[in-house]
Amino acid sequence: MRAISLLFVFLLLLSLMPMAHSATDSQKIRTIVNGPTEVLTDTEYEYTIRIEGAPDADKWGYQINMTGGSATPANGSSDTSSEFKVRIKAPTIEGDFTINVNGTADIGNTTYWNKIEYKVHAFKPSTVKVNLYNSGDVNANNVSVSLYIDGKFQYKTTADVPSGQSKSIDLKWNPKAFGEGVHKMKIVLDDSNNLTFLDNGKTVFVEDIYIGQIHEDKTTTWLALAILFSAGAFASFMSFRKKKKMMKRRKW
Repeated sequence: MRAISLLFVFLLLLSLMPMAHSATDSQKIRTIVNGPTEVLTDTEYEYTIRIEGAPDADKWGYQINMTGGSATPANGSSDTSSEFKVRIKAPTIEGDFTINVNGTADIGNTTYWNKIEYKVHAFKPSTVKVNLYNSGDVNANNVSVSLYIDGKFQYKTTADVPSGQSKSIDLKWNPKAFGEGVHKMKIVLDDSNNLTFLDNGKTVFVEDIYIGQIHEDKTTTWLALAILFSAGAFASFMSFRKKKKMMKRRKW
């Protein structure tokens, strides 16, 4: 009888002790992922992970597992913010891949979690070749070059061009992400140095491009990209041809 009484007291004390609850998915929180769903193979992009539904949490966190590619950092936590920035690198092979994210929120002794599958498709990129020229007296190092189509960011790289020399670089993009018709291509250089585009002497290069289909011998052929020259651009083209400082014609 005494043993039973002692056991009852022990169980009563145990029930009063604060204990950490196991992780639970009670739909209290939602894991939100924002980022492109169509990307270029072997290219890195920034994604945002946000934990919603627990503004009073003591700590927020996430863990990422991927079916292809990689995430940097693959996990993280914060006691001040429920939003995280992550760099996702697409796989080298074209096709679908999944970003699996488990978001968490700690409230008191309970950890709430919510998993989400974010589907992404990777395309093999097309390339735009541009020629850069350094008119300065010093070398231009680590200069950023960014490509936009219709104002949407596509790709960013850096270039090193010695003083007084020119260099050709390739920029990647995905024509399949845009509909048929005329689109505006813009390439922007970091204007804090003497690097310019060889064909126009400026730090911004803008050109109309056409995406669509053509018919040859009754057979439909995909035209990845055709450059449309305006009258002004054509005049500039002829001028730079005479100076032998024109960009080579792109082949697609």
